[in-house]
Amino acid sequence: MFWITDLKNKERDEAAFVVGNGVSKTFYDMDELSQKGIIIACNYAYKDHVADYLCYRDPLTLVPCTTEFKGPKITLFIENYMKSLDIKGLDVDPLEVARAYRDNIKSVFFFKFLSESFSFHERVHLVNGSTGLIALQVAYILGCNPIILVGCDCARVKEDQSSNVHHDDSKVEMTGTHNRWKKQFNHMARMIKSYGREVYKLGDYGSLDIPVMEFKDI
Repeated sequence: MFWITDLKNKERDEAAFVVGNGVSKTFYDMDELSQKGIIIACNYAYKDHVADYLCYRDPLTLVPCTTEFKGPKITLFIENYMKSLDIKGLDVDPLEVARAYRDNIKSVFFFKFLSESFSFHERVHLVNGSTGLIALQVAYILGCNPIILVGCDCARVKEDQSSNVHHDDSKVEMTGTHNRWKKQFNHMARMIKSYGREVYKLGDYGSLDIPVMEFKDI
């Protein structure tokens, strides 16, 4: 069994694109980005474009992401789902998830939640909500620099729905901010910068208060 710490510095000083599923990721050609750095994708993003690593934690993504994506996968240790996440009422069979993990064990890297103190070296911090936040920390653990956020919009298109290209009506005008995710991303970006890495967002879209990098400047 592998843990997230086994990925430490595997991509030292490589540029990394942390690709969420916000609308702004559709503004860019992922094949072009993949020529400029590694791509760390979130949830179902592997269905849309090339990815070098895949992060996922949403209960409904566990089996398809584990079985369909063939590259390195980073996900929550199943015991944490049983203890801390409510999957009742969802069409998720814990035994099926366990079998998927077992059958793909050589390419799955597990993490656990960190609650007591901040550390990039043992567990993942502040992940109550956004898979993109996990992917941002994975980029740090991999040793990447700079780290560029793509499609991590932290935006809403409806009162109860986040901007997501996998929602049928996701391409409507942004109507608000996902404040919890925004706060967590901004905090994590500042923390990573304090450790000597650079974090940007690609293009000036969405709500994050993070320095902008334009595509032409990559």
